[in-house]
Amino acid sequence: MSMRFRSVRFHQPWATAMGLLTVMLTVGVSGCEKPKIHAYRVPKPEKTIAPAPVPPARPQGVAWTVPESWVQVENPNPQRVATFKDKKGLEIAINAFPGDVGGLLANINRWRGQIGLEPTDQAALAQLTESMTSEAGAEVVIADIAGSENRLVGAIIKPGDGQSWFVKAIGDTQSIEQAKPEIIAFAKTFRLGQDSAQSNVNKPSQSDTNPHTEQWQPPAEWKVDPEASPILTAAFRADSGARITLTSLKGMGGGVLGNINRWRGQLGLEPVTSLAELSTTEPAPGILMIDLQSESNDDRIVAAILPLESQSLFFKLTGTNDQVDAEMERFTSFVLDVSSNRKGSP
Repeated sequence: MSMRFRSVRFHQPWATAMGLLTVMLTVGVSGCEKPKIHAYRVPKPEKTIAPAPVPPARPQGVAWTVPESWVQVENPNPQRVATFKDKKGLEIAINAFPGDVGGLLANINRWRGQIGLEPTDQAALAQLTESMTSEAGAEVVIADIAGSENRLVGAIIKPGDGQSWFVKAIGDTQSIEQAKPEIIAFAKTFRLGQDSAQSNVNKPSQSDTNPHTEQWQPPAEWKVDPEASPILTAAFRADSGARITLTSLKGMGGGVLGNINRWRGQLGLEPVTSLAELSTTEPAPGILMIDLQSESNDDRIVAAILPLESQSLFFKLTGTNDQVDAEMERFTSFVLDVSSNRKGSP
């Protein structure tokens, strides 16, 4: 029951008394009235479903080159830019955030916490991290952190787009040791200059791939691999079962030693610190060729590297010992044929 009151000012005592009596009678009469009951139909609220989280839009203007042995998988975390798995199933996560995200020390301590370690201080950073600059000018910091049960290797990259990019893998010591060269080489491929809404993978443009493909033909025993990564200039499957790939990358594509250590990692071999530790051949001036075998001798990689003025060609023959032996002559001829057509090209 709702009542309105209005303030009234009286100047005479009798008027005050009469006014109070009137108010009392009014309230009394109103209080005796039986209230009316009204029924209302209230519609059920519609059931709402919270929208699924939308993955962040892939930042534009930054490109990278994915190692051939990595496979992109569905993101377990929608806030990630991308997730990959290497040949051994190790997960590699990629994130990007504006600015420096609290600074280097804060990020290293965050990673330390993820493997159960206490925070460190600024003085210890020099021993825990390695700083470098990629050929594209990106600032790269590598961290290798070992906990009691797990080991983390990560890269913090600033390619110049105003963001910090994070590449990280956590696993057992052996898995991380094998994956580390590839992760470092991958981090050093981050660069500005490609603006693709589809992919940050470095899909070579026509100018980066071989403009003279009509001048060489693969052997008849090789068939084009339809499932090959788009970063490859060419990929084939041989009748013997071996796989042959040709990749064209700007500059040195991570360097000769970096690529050799990446291939060694694919075979489960430890990285080396210099080319002097390796046995290499030169099938033609300027071409470096290396033959690598796993410790079990089950897997083998023969690779050739040809540096050019503005890019490098990477040839790779992969398979078992028998498969590689069956293709060695054709592979060497293919390397020489393609190389002869690329020398002197822009």
